[in-house]
Amino acid sequence: MNVRKKVVYRTLFYLCTAYLICRIIASYLIWGRYGSDFLSQIVIFSQDPNSSKDRQILLGNQADISQSSPAINPHPYKFLINEPNKCQNEDGSSKLVFLLVLVATIHKNVGHRKTIRETWGSPGEINGNNIITLFLLAKPSKGNTEYQRIVEEESASYHDIIMSGFQDSYKNLTLKTIMGMKWVSQFCPHANYVMKTDDDMIVIYENLFRYLSSTSIPRNNFVSCIVIRAKPNRIVGHRWHVPKSIYPGEWYPPFCSGAGYVMSGDVARNMYTISLHTPFLYLEDVYMGLCLFQLGVYPSAHRQFHNYRVEYSTCGYKKLFTTHYSIAKNSVRYNVWSQMERDKQIHCYFNFW
Repeated sequence: MNVRKKVVYRTLFYLCTAYLICRIIASYLIWGRYGSDFLSQIVIFSQDPNSSKDRQILLGNQADISQSSPAINPHPYKFLINEPNKCQNEDGSSKLVFLLVLVATIHKNVGHRKTIRETWGSPGEINGNNIITLFLLAKPSKGNTEYQRIVEEESASYHDIIMSGFQDSYKNLTLKTIMGMKWVSQFCPHANYVMKTDDDMIVIYENLFRYLSSTSIPRNNFVSCIVIRAKPNRIVGHRWHVPKSIYPGEWYPPFCSGAGYVMSGDVARNMYTISLHTPFLYLEDVYMGLCLFQLGVYPSAHRQFHNYRVEYSTCGYKKLFTTHYSIAKNSVRYNVWSQMERDKQIHCYFNFW
């Protein structure tokens, strides 16, 4: 009997060991690039924020950047469409805003914006906490007068469009995010938290609210996302090519996937200020990482942010923050939202996420 027990215990030990090894390997392969809590924290905290040597290397041996120095990356673009009173009450006082969500979009994605307004972006509050959702746009290419007319009509109907005066393009995504941070600084500086995401994502506000409402979440100097550690791409002609003349460092600082990240309000305001003194880089997520590094703020990874499509499951989506639906039809997004609404009363006591 004792021999049999020993065999059983040994077998269980081997199975548990094998399972843990598989989990570690899976975490490395899947999340090492895209944001495992464990692995990314090792990467982040291996960087000493007080190390001038690391700072010099990570910023490519650029001159010291100071907020008191003249702006080297000014953002002179005016708001062509604006909602300056969005974060105010009718009497002009500041509205209590728990979460401000900035959704990067382009003119032609009319259907995406409509879907967001009618699905995941529709909640205006959760448990009495105000949530505001706005869309970020820039000037369309010449000749797209019809799309501009549609956007202006959307703005008049929904009052959720912010548009600035630079050209809308992939290489101006950095400008679009800076524009969002600028808007926060000027018109909603009191927001508790600010999120930046894209119009091909699904964001689940209720789950995000539960996370941000936790007493363990800092109210200042906080950023949470999929944390990425990467080296500059030196392949000429590649979409993400960055020559050494632009960024000579071997590694970028840890940065958030641009698909979706959330930050405390003070970080959003400070990001705009520091961006004025940080050399421009067209890779939006990397550039925001440079700004965070200048501020001495290090992003915290959370596994419920996803920049790929997560197929619907009742219990899985009760924890999920973001998921990517880039090639899905808007009808698919509606179906996912309908399933979530239908399954709200189902309680999940455990899952494997």
